[in-house]
Amino acid sequence: PLDCSDEVKASLVTHMGVVHKMVTDVCAEYFHSMRRQVYQTPKSYLSFIAAYKAMYREKLDALKEKEGRVKLGLDKLIQGAADVEAMKVVLAAEQVKLEEATESTNRMLEGLEVSSAE
Repeated sequence: PLDCSDEVKASLVTHMGVVHKMVTDVCAEYFHSMRRQVYQTPKSYLSFIAAYKAMYREKLDALKEKEGRVKLGLDKLIQGAADVEAMKVVLAAEQVKLEEATESTNRMLEGLEVSSAE
């Protein structure tokens, strides 16, 4: 099934008819230039439509696969941003602990300097 609007489907039907007519005209030109008969039969027209449908399905599947990859990448980026925000909160808490530890270390060093000076 074609995944498009009714207007696009109508245009596609018209295009397929135009292509069939063009192939028929080229067959006539080929006969005039090469003197060999080539026929455009209903079966060859149906084969053309079947080939188009197969190619359409293949391209649509490839496009859906790419879409899935993009969505997965976006989901990972969103998850990464959420993880970074969570890490910022943890980092802020750890920063407070680090400042307290630095202050206690500095006090201890000052105490050691005073005791070693005596």
